[in-house]
Amino acid sequence: MDFDEIKIDRIFIANIDDPVKRALLVSMVKGLRGTGKPLVFEGVETPGQFEFACSLGPGYLVQGWYTGKPETISAMNIQG
Repeated sequence: MDFDEIKIDRIFIANIDDPVKRALLVSMVKGLRGTGKPLVFEGVETPGQFEFACSLGPGYLVQGWYTGKPETISAMNIQG
């Protein structure tokens, strides 16, 4: 199966302050690093969740309200 990226569902990062859930996610991320595909954390809504994703090192992507609300292409005013 060919794919471009791996999206990590918001359910995994929602309770990142819980030590057991944090350990599970860290373990999962370590296992996924070997794929060579970008990892995208979905549902990043708090500073703590964003800081967690950043603490894993460079190369991870985040999506969620913390970084900006969803926008249509036309609302983003992208010029090409």
